[in-house]
Amino acid sequence: MRTPIQVCVLVALVVGVGPAHGQTMLRWKLKPGDLLAVTIDQQTDSTVAFSGKSAKTDIVLKLTLGWNVVAADASGFKIRQSIDGIQQKLTTQQAGTIEFDSTSKAKPTGQSRDLADALRPLIGAEFDMTMTPRGEITAVEPANEAAKALFAGLESGQTADAAARASVEQMLKRPLLVLPERPTNVGETWTASSERPTVAGPLKIDTTYKLTGIADQNGRPVARIAMTAIFTPAAGGQLTVKSPEHSGEIEFAVADGRLIKIAQQQKLTTERPYRETTIVVTLASQQTTMVAAK
Repeated sequence: MRTPIQVCVLVALVVGVGPAHGQTMLRWKLKPGDLLAVTIDQQTDSTVAFSGKSAKTDIVLKLTLGWNVVAADASGFKIRQSIDGIQQKLTTQQAGTIEFDSTSKAKPTGQSRDLADALRPLIGAEFDMTMTPRGEITAVEPANEAAKALFAGLESGQTADAAARASVEQMLKRPLLVLPERPTNVGETWTASSERPTVAGPLKIDTTYKLTGIADQNGRPVARIAMTAIFTPAAGGQLTVKSPEHSGEIEFAVADGRLIKIAQQQKLTTERPYRETTIVVTLASQQTTMVAAK
């Protein structure tokens, strides 16, 4: 049985303030030459139950990304995102603890070697992302040989899964926050929909955002945004979603147009039929994302 692996790819967002009547125009403020360091810390508890049996996996992930803004104009931005580092630890009932650290020089063995084989090709991969001022990711292309080799390997592996590249591209295109079209007052909400591949299967996510306030933080205005989400199975799937919970808080430096912090929590139970049994997947995760200038 293969060890489950989760790899996160971040799309971070930034905001700006608009002028009149207390309204805020939420928009990115990025300039060519901006260099940002993005870190994601995630902890996920996963339980898979079927035929009276269950398998629990605890996953701790730290992902380090680099953002290089290579172009910017009124239509949006072109950002070169690099995957600079991955640290992951999986603890399972069957195999104990399996670890990978891209900075380690030690040669992994056993199932840790399998995990390294899966994650190491990601290190150094670079992707060019095209992003609108509202934060929508409209295109993602491999920008170096490592990224091209990653996509080629997904398409021509032993299973030759033609959907693998599409799944990776969908993850890269997924914005964490879609900004409202118009200037927004404190207390107003807006919504966005997306589809997301998960270890439980493909899901449609309807997210509601709310501008809860503009606060002073160390002498600079910070926009605070709350988020909640509703999960439903993607069209045509056999997945059933039960007891979904997703919430988060987002902080942005308004004048700088730069993300400070995202903290979010998720609980999700899904069911899907498999032959003569039902597979139940329960996920509980916490994720913190930080962005800082290099």
